[in-house]
Formats: sequence, C-alpha cells, structure tokens
Amino acid sequence: MYKPLQIFWSLAVFEACKAELDSTQALILAEVGELASKLDGWFFHVITSPSGVLLRCDGEPETDAWRVHVRLAEYAGNYPDTIKTPANEKYAEFWELQKYVPR
Repeated sequence: MYKPLQIFWSLAVFEACKAELDSTQALILAEVGELASKLDGWFFHVITSPSGVLLRCDGEPETDAWRVHVRLAEYAGNYPDTIKTPANEKYAEFWELQKYVPR
C-alpha cells in the first residue's frame, strides 16, 4: 500500500546540504520512496548527497505515512552510524527549511 513520505531533516543535514537542498530532497524522495514502497516496517537507507555528504535515512511506518528522519552519518567499521551532535537530533520538514535558503 502506498503511503506518502514525511521527510524530517536534521538541522545538521540542512547546514551541510544548504547549497543543494532541492537536489538532495529529490534524491531522498526517489531512493527512499522506492524502498518504502516495498516494505512495511522500520528501515534505514544510506544516501550520498550530490556533494558527497553521507546521509542516513531512518524510516518508520505510521498509520497514513512514512516518517523519515535524515541525519548526517559516518561509517563506524562497516556500519553507517549517525553523527552524535545536538544539531543532528533536531528536525524540521523540508518546507520549513526552504524559507532559510536565499533563492
């Protein structure tokens, strides 16, 4: 069953990808959307932004949508772990962040 994606960017991801916000959002929607359409439980997926920033997307199914948190990540051995900073644990939706980027 199709569920829309609710993407929540960490403030750290926003700062790291501010210059490429639209292209990074499109990449997240394409890759996570395809993956979520095949699943029905929690998942994570690692994406590299157009400029090479490593992002970890954790998806959790809600009743009527997928809630996806996007955080900066780094590899700890073979495992992509989130970077532990306060800004990487505070979130906003894409539409909220867009107003802070000069167009």
